[in-house]
Amino acid sequence: TSLLIIACAKVLFEGRNPGWFGDIYFCKFWAIAFEMISQYSIFLVMMISVTRTITIIKPQYKINKNAVLIALILFPAESLLERVIGTHKSVRDMYGFSTDQPFCWVNSFLQHVRTIYKALEG
Repeated sequence: TSLLIIACAKVLFEGRNPGWFGDIYFCKFWAIAFEMISQYSIFLVMMISVTRTITIIKPQYKINKNAVLIALILFPAESLLERVIGTHKSVRDMYGFSTDQPFCWVNSFLQHVRTIYKALEG
C-alpha cells in the first residue's frame, strides 16, 4: 500500500499536477491496485482473526493449512479477475484524475466527495 501512495505524494508535491495520473491506463491500474490491496488487507485481518478464534475455542483442533493457503490465493485471484473482466464498477465507470482529490477514483465515489465539499463550503 505504501508504494501506491508515492504517486499521490508526487501529485501533492507538484501542486496537484496530474503527472502519472494523466495517463488513463496508469489511472485505472492505480485505482484497481489500491482498491484490491485495501480489500486484501481487510481479508488478511479476517483470516487471522478466524484462525486465532478457532485456536482459542478449540485448542486441539488442527487448522487445515492448505485450506487457508487456497483462500489466501483465491481471494485476490477472484478479485483481480472480477476487475479485469469488467464486472466490477470501478473498471466500467472509471473517472480520470480530479483536482479535488490527488488520485483516481470511480465516478460514483467522486460525486459523493464533491457533494460533501459543496455542503461544507456553504
